[in-house]
Amino acid sequence: MKTILITGASGFLGDKIFDSLSSLNEYKLVLGVRDPSKISGIDKFKNAEIRYFNLVDDATYFQALVGVDAVVHLAAMDYADCEKNPELAWKVNVNLLEAFFLKCKESGVKQFVYFSTFHVYGPSLEGVITEETVTNPVNNYSKTHLEAEKIVLSNLGIEGIVVRLSNAIGKPLHADSSAWKLVVNDLCKQAVTSRKIVLQSTGKQLRDFIPASVVGFAIDTILEKNSTINASAIYNLGSGKSLSILDIVKIIQKECQDLYQFTPTFETRENTTEKISSFHFSVKKLSQLGFVCSTTIKKEIGEILLSINN
Repeated sequence: MKTILITGASGFLGDKIFDSLSSLNEYKLVLGVRDPSKISGIDKFKNAEIRYFNLVDDATYFQALVGVDAVVHLAAMDYADCEKNPELAWKVNVNLLEAFFLKCKESGVKQFVYFSTFHVYGPSLEGVITEETVTNPVNNYSKTHLEAEKIVLSNLGIEGIVVRLSNAIGKPLHADSSAWKLVVNDLCKQAVTSRKIVLQSTGKQLRDFIPASVVGFAIDTILEKNSTINASAIYNLGSGKSLSILDIVKIIQKECQDLYQFTPTFETRENTTEKISSFHFSVKKLSQLGFVCSTTIKKEIGEILLSINN
């Protein structure tokens, strides 16, 4: 049974990936977290091994990696913190990532899955976006992720795998989670708490959304199938379908009506200079490995809405 260390496991994605991988009963999962008390009391983690891991404390690396075959690396600074503190962003997302990556090699880790972002392609996406599309990062968040990608793909005797994730949506693990600031979660919370959705834009901009609950299954596919290739690789991970924020609002309205018997109103802000990009985030490469998205955006939004009153 392959042992997988998930770093940043107490975060939004770590929770979802744990749920998916643990349901397969094919892996021993080790959760690396800065504050073990945040998840040790949560019932679903009772059979998981929890280890203290802090990316800014290299003394924690070796113990966290004992017996580990593969790493799913989620520990990184988010967009807001990267823009607020660029120097720290480069230290954490690039320099410390490199130190940890090298320690993984020394510790005998065979596969290293690094979660990057589709924002490395740039802000004005047009046409079909594949893994070969020229990157154009414009902020500290995307620039540091792209630099980290180069480290992971450097072929230093470890199978480095980069996952460029689109917009994952799903209910956060904690009520005070920063994941409630993500656009879909925020809109759902507005809908339930005030019965009104206020957009800070026209809502016409397109994005690729993927249910967070399937991200772990994508990782399972990659860990299994990419090992037969035995080479570093990049995979786009999304739904492969572009939706506008207005499309998401309509889904939220319908789900509120079905679940709570009310339809939230919504307001937009007009912007006559707004340029709407038309793009398709291609996930063909991952699909060819055998990955299939097993749920829908509609179902995921319904679960978010139900969690707000519970």
